[in-house]
Amino acid sequence: GFGNYCIYLYAKVGVTIRNVKVRGCGIGLVYSGGNSLINNDIQTWTHGIDLYIYSNGNTIRGNSIYGGPHGIWLRFAHNNNVEDNIVSNASIGIVSAYSSNNVISDNRILNSRYYGYGLVISQSSYTRIAGNTIADNYFGIEMDNARYNQIYGNKFINNLTQTDIYVDGSYGNIFNAEAPT
Repeated sequence: GFGNYCIYLYAKVGVTIRNVKVRGCGIGLVYSGGNSLINNDIQTWTHGIDLYIYSNGNTIRGNSIYGGPHGIWLRFAHNNNVEDNIVSNASIGIVSAYSSNNVISDNRILNSRYYGYGLVISQSSYTRIAGNTIADNYFGIEMDNARYNQIYGNKFINNLTQTDIYVDGSYGNIFNAEAPT
């Protein structure tokens, strides 16, 4: 792997990584789009799945991720679907930073530790966050300079603080909206 990644894709399109057991490191994509990461089992001390710099249009589905600073990290990554994953015991479960038009749905984000966050939306816009279970984290969701995101149908269970929104810079977000038709 490259750096802290057991599996690393650079400028790859149309790759499927399915049913792989990853231990001690994660899966990283850079400039890679149209890929699928499906039903992988990741236990890591580093980032579980990292989509970085124009890793657009990827599907991240059915993965189990345990540990690490970030379970799933979207950085400058757009139009990705992150669905039906279980992320547990990471410092931050799922992060969307400097990204747009992603769908984060039907995930279970559990036990973020060390004052951890279940879900962080930072400098991101037009993200749909729906049907997730966000439980037993220090913070359920944090939004920082987040704009025009839709947050609906999520279950916030037993988080010390359910939501933490930095109002300065965050606007146009819709909470508890009905599902779009």
